[in-house]
Amino acid sequence: MTDTTPPTPDDGSEEPSGSPSAPGYGPPPYSPPPYNEPGYGAPGYGPPPYSPPPYNEPGYGLTAGPVDSLGRPLAAWWQRAVAIIVDMLILSVPTLIVSSLLNRSASGAAGTSGSVTGPLVELISLAITLAYFGWLDGGQTGQTVGKRMLGIATRDANTGGPIGTWRAVLRRFIYVILFALFFVPGALNALSPLWDRRRQAWHDKAATSDVVRLR
Repeated sequence: MTDTTPPTPDDGSEEPSGSPSAPGYGPPPYSPPPYNEPGYGAPGYGPPPYSPPPYNEPGYGLTAGPVDSLGRPLAAWWQRAVAIIVDMLILSVPTLIVSSLLNRSASGAAGTSGSVTGPLVELISLAITLAYFGWLDGGQTGQTVGKRMLGIATRDANTGGPIGTWRAVLRRFIYVILFALFFVPGALNALSPLWDRRRQAWHDKAATSDVVRLR
């Protein structure tokens, strides 16, 4: 009789049915979940989606000091002091020009004394100062030349926006008049941001304004 049993391999490598290495058996190969930014992995896992901070102007960031209504840090006293010195130096140029022209005109007019030109020069200087700060502090940027150099700006204490021309004029008038008529109150007003918790001077409080740091 002829034997129909298939021959057994000589090396003994017959694989039993259900072996993990056989096709279709064993765990599937591992593949990492797709990375879909933001929120890696399955829903509910991974880092939360990124949300930008509410204020996006240059210089915004975390600060340990007081901030305005939009979260911007308030300017330090030394920044305000340096800015006003720069602005006063700039304003001294037109004041000197006006004073020189008036004195020359007065010296050429018979019977005109210097006592007349002195108050006139002061009034013109005051008008130039109020126009300068009213236009720049009250503008969209809230920055005079000095403030721009120091990276600070005058803003509304409630809304964080511009304070407008007339409030800027009022703000500067109070500053100037306190120095012109009463030097000691003027000096205290200029120094008051050092101890005020909102870093406001008296003229800031009168105009409901803040001076914020932008960088």
